[in-house]
Amino acid sequence: RAAATAGTYPDIAPVAADYDFIIEGYFEPVDEYFLPDELKRYEPRAIEAVTYQERIYGFPWFMTTYGLFINREMFQAKNAIIPENGLWTYDDFACTLQKVTYDKNKGGKIDCYGFNLFLSPGSYQVWGFLTMDGAKIFDEHGNFTLNTPEGISALTKLTELEAKYKVVPTEEYGALEETRVWGDFCEKQKIAVYPAGPWAIKVLNDRYKSGKGFEFDLMHYPKGQNTPSAFALVSGYAIFKQQNDKKKALCAEFLKSITSENEQEWLAEYGVFPVYTEALKKAENDPLIKRMKEILDIAANLPKVKKWHKIDEAVIVQVRLALLSKKTPSQALEDAAKTVETILVGVH
Repeated sequence: RAAATAGTYPDIAPVAADYDFIIEGYFEPVDEYFLPDELKRYEPRAIEAVTYQERIYGFPWFMTTYGLFINREMFQAKNAIIPENGLWTYDDFACTLQKVTYDKNKGGKIDCYGFNLFLSPGSYQVWGFLTMDGAKIFDEHGNFTLNTPEGISALTKLTELEAKYKVVPTEEYGALEETRVWGDFCEKQKIAVYPAGPWAIKVLNDRYKSGKGFEFDLMHYPKGQNTPSAFALVSGYAIFKQQNDKKKALCAEFLKSITSENEQEWLAEYGVFPVYTEALKKAENDPLIKRMKEILDIAANLPKVKKWHKIDEAVIVQVRLALLSKKTPSQALEDAAKTVETILVGVH
């Protein structure tokens, strides 16, 4: 981003779904390098993510999203029900977390908790919870709407995991670094449920096979008043503005090659989804990947708004204050709305 601002940007970069770059005119449109039959081979959401005002600005590479990983052994030890289809309501979710929150070491103090998450801009673990009562982040006119009753209700449910159900580590709820929270789930087994992307499937499988891990499963985000929608994250390559048409064509040829359907087979090793429909179907042979694909199917692409990274940060700051009981959910989202309005006014 700094390089682009300084006018020293590269020829290509994996930032095709960054709408700041698109809106500010840094990218070359690449429609001319896709034949109609080629476009039909892509997952529609992949092309949609790199499209702006009916022009395509990148070559989709992979997709990912988030789901809730659970420690099956902790669930089974406390006779907690594991939904067979991966679906649960918020009430079921909260009550189940209570069962797996306990004093494991018999030291007179809770040392295993039902849930925690990593809360940070650019990490979208929390958004599947914020939409569980039907809230939208922006309406069709571009107005920020997470501070509606639906959004406030969803954030209230998240805060009640501490205030009402006592299933999270109070002072650490949404406040720890990612490596620390992941370690509490994956290595120390102090957390029973943790949100992560499909990359976690291979990591947890490898640990289990080596004798260092545990049996695990994957669940949807809990349903509140509505079906929750996590974010679908699409990565793709873009071509920065070129003075030479031949060089632009060479860049396009190279990017089509490295993001081609033949190259998609390798993506499973990195824990992400292919962007081609047929390649995606092959990946679904794994039941956990199939479950994550179910979550991806109802996920929403990132909002097409300028300065999204700043908006994301503004919301996360306020959500963290609510989780730590320093603000009410209503006040947190109202303050987020004010900051977002300031950001959007600055854009216009």
